[in-house]
Amino acid sequence: RWDGTPRFPKRELEPIEVDYTTEEREAHHLLQAYTHSRLEKTADEVEKYASEFVLKLLKKRLFSSPEAFAITLRQHENSLANARRRSTSAFKANIGILRRQVEQAEEETDNDDELEEAHAVALEAAAPLFREPSAEEKRLLVQMREWAARARTRADSKAAELIAWLHSTIKPGGVWSMQRVIIFTEYRATQKWLHDLLEREGLAEPCLLYTSDAADDLTR
Repeated sequence: RWDGTPRFPKRELEPIEVDYTTEEREAHHLLQAYTHSRLEKTADEVEKYASEFVLKLLKKRLFSSPEAFAITLRQHENSLANARRRSTSAFKANIGILRRQVEQAEEETDNDDELEEAHAVALEAAAPLFREPSAEEKRLLVQMREWAARARTRADSKAAELIAWLHSTIKPGGVWSMQRVIIFTEYRATQKWLHDLLEREGLAEPCLLYTSDAADDLTR
């Protein structure tokens, strides 16, 4: 303000600590093992570039929610199954296409549908650059898929902590307080999944706003 007093309240950041379950830690170990195997056996820089993009996307989705991870893992598996091995010249053309798709997928945008489409297209462009999964990698993919199928139907540790915090903050004792919360999610799949969980808990009232954004507050 003109008199020097703050216009807005001071922002205070308070992290919510989360203890992952043994099953959730195992899912992270499975992805780490798959990532290590993929990167260790890349034939050239082209395959390495494709591998790093896909594996980074899987990791980000896993940290967001089981639902987001399940969707992206399925896209990755389907793209691998549908890919056709190509000649070296086709590989060179593909890496150029992939770089453009990755750039689009990483652009800042407030359109969630465009972002999801860009990720899907980039995954498809990356698939022909991958070698055929080994027997061990196929086993890891199956285990991750089975975990995701179970985990996407319930709250994970992060969601459980968030729900507990919301109950104590905006609906203590089952009665709505005057406090309101904005929840930011990076991915639309996480947004929808979390909204369903909050509905089950009686927290999905019109006064609670859901939006997709990688910005601050309670980000998943």
